[in-house]
Amino acid sequence: PTTLSPITSSPSRSPIESIPSPLQAIIKDSLLGIKLIYSLPFATNIGQCSDILDEATVSLLGISPKCSFFSGLRTLSITFGPEATIVPNSTMRVEYRTTAGRMTGQFKNVTLDPPSNPDLPEVSIVGSSEIGPCDVELYLQVLLAGGAGARNPQTAWRISAESSSLDPDLSAAVSAVSGPILQLDAQIFTPGFYMLHADVTTWVGQAVPQTLRLTVSEKPALEANIPSVSSVTRGEEVKISVRVTSASCVEGSISNELSWIGYWRQIFPSEPFISRSALPYSPDFTNSPVPIPVPTSFVLSVPPQTLNAGETYAFNFQLRLYRGDELSNESNTTFVVQVPVEPVKAVIFGGDGENATITVPSAESPTPTVLVFDASESFDPVDEQFAVSFQWDLRRLSTNELVPMVGSDRRSPVISFKSDLLRATTSYVLSVTVTGKPINGTQRFSTEFKKLVATADDVLVITLGARNVRANPGEKFVIYSVIQSDVAADIQFRWSETTGNDAIINTTRISPNASTLVLPPDVLVAGASYNFRLRASIPRDSLAGQAEFKVTANNPPSFGTCSGSPNISGDALNTLFNLNCTEWVDIDGDYPLR
Repeated sequence: PTTLSPITSSPSRSPIESIPSPLQAIIKDSLLGIKLIYSLPFATNIGQCSDILDEATVSLLGISPKCSFFSGLRTLSITFGPEATIVPNSTMRVEYRTTAGRMTGQFKNVTLDPPSNPDLPEVSIVGSSEIGPCDVELYLQVLLAGGAGARNPQTAWRISAESSSLDPDLSAAVSAVSGPILQLDAQIFTPGFYMLHADVTTWVGQAVPQTLRLTVSEKPALEANIPSVSSVTRGEEVKISVRVTSASCVEGSISNELSWIGYWRQIFPSEPFISRSALPYSPDFTNSPVPIPVPTSFVLSVPPQTLNAGETYAFNFQLRLYRGDELSNESNTTFVVQVPVEPVKAVIFGGDGENATITVPSAESPTPTVLVFDASESFDPVDEQFAVSFQWDLRRLSTNELVPMVGSDRRSPVISFKSDLLRATTSYVLSVTVTGKPINGTQRFSTEFKKLVATADDVLVITLGARNVRANPGEKFVIYSVIQSDVAADIQFRWSETTGNDAIINTTRISPNASTLVLPPDVLVAGASYNFRLRASIPRDSLAGQAEFKVTANNPPSFGTCSGSPNISGDALNTLFNLNCTEWVDIDGDYPLR
C-alpha cells in the first residue's frame, strides 16, 4: 500500500498586518507638533512630511512642517510650520511602510488625539486698572507667555460688579468684544469697583482665565516724592511724602463737597496686597515690623539704622474720599523699599598705596625693620556697632605659599612683623579677611590685599616672562628676562630646572648661560609641570639675584574618535567618503577645537 505524508502550511497573514502600522497620533504637550506612533519600528529616514502623509494632511501642518523618523524607532515626530490649522480630532491619512521603509501606496486614517498634559500659557492683562475723571477710554490687552503653541488663542471678555448691580448695557458692551484687546469709551462706566474677566481658550480647548480689578472713580490723584519701588541703604533715612491733586479735569480747587483722610500701614507677607504694583515683590515682604509714629500724616519718615539689611519692606498709603459723610471712593498706593546687604568694608593702611616696597636686611644694611599694617578702620555697614573679626595672611605671589608670621597676632586689627621674614627680589601678598554680621544664616566677609615687593641694596631684581601664550610641546617656547641694572654687559646668567627635570637644560640644544631661555620643539612633555630658575650675578660688584617661572606643557585633545563611511574601500573620483570626529575634549580648555 502507498503511504501518504500530510502536507502542512503556515496560516496566511494579511500584508498590512505584518508591516508597521500607524497606531496613534497625539498632539505634543508643547503644542508645537504631533507624535505619530507605529506598531513596529522600521528602518528609514523621512526627508519630508509628504513622504508619509497625504497632501491634504500636510496642508494642515502649516508652512514647511518638519517630519523626522530616525532608523529603528517607532515614533514619527512632526513639527508644525507657521499658520498650521490642524486641530484635535482631525483625520490624518498616513501611508503604511514596510519594515525596510519602502512605500506601500496604502493609507490609514488616524484620528488626532488632544495632548495628555498640554503646556498652558501664562496669561496677563496689561493696562490701567483705574479709570479716573480725566480718562477718555479704557484700553486693556491680554498678553501670553509660552504654552500657546505659536497660535493665537480665542479671548472672550466679561465684566462683573464687585459690590453693586451691573448696568446691562455695560455688560453687553464688554461681552461684545472678542480678541486680546478691550477698548471701550470710559464714559460708559459709572464710579465703582469692577472685575474684568478675560476667558482665554487655546487651540486645543484648554481654558486659561485671567481677571483684572478695575476702579472707576472720581477720586483725587495721589502724587509722591519717590517711585513706587526704591532702594535705600540701612544708614539712610526713608522719607515718603504724598499729596492730593485735584479730582477735576478743569483747573481749580477741589469741590467743597469732597473731603478725604489717609493713613499709613505696613504690609506683611501674610496679608493680601492692596496695590497691584506691589504684586511682584509680595513674596519677599519682611515680617519685621517698623514703627509708624503718625499713621495719619501724609509724610512717612523712617530713621536711619531702622530697617534691616537684606529685607524688603512695603508701606501702603490709603486715601478715602468722602462726599459729605458718605464714603464716595478710595485710592491707595504701595511703596516697596528694598534694603540691600552692603558688603563688609575691609581696608589696610600701611605702605605706599596698593603696593609696598620693603627693603630686607643685606650685607650693607643687616638690621631688619618692623613692618606695621593697620585694618582697624574696617567695619560692617549692616551694623556699624558689630565687632568685626580679622584674619591676616602673608603669601608668596608666585607660588601662593603661606609664609608663617611667627610672633604676630594674625587675629588682631593691627599686624606687625620684621622685614627679615621676606626674601629679596620676591613679591608677596598681604591680606586681611574681615568677617561681619551674619545675615539669614549666611556668613559675610570681605578681603583686602596689599602687594609687598621685597628688595635689598645688594640684590639684582629680575623679571621673567614668556613670549608664547601656551607651552605646546611641538613648538619652540621662549622665556625672557629683564634685569634692573646699569651694567648689563657684566651680568652672568645661569638657568636651571628645580622639579627634577634639570637634564633638559643641559641638552646641547639649549644655552643655559643666556639671558633668554629658548626651549626647542619636543623638549617639553605634554601635561608635565616645570619650574625654571634664572640666577643672575655681577661678581665684581657682589650683586646677585634670582627669579623663577612656572609652566605646564599643554595637553593635546583626547578621548575622541574618528570614523569614515564607507570605512573599507571605494572608487577613486566616484565614491563620496564622509568623515566624522566626535567626543574630542581638551582638558586644558583650549576651545574651539580645529
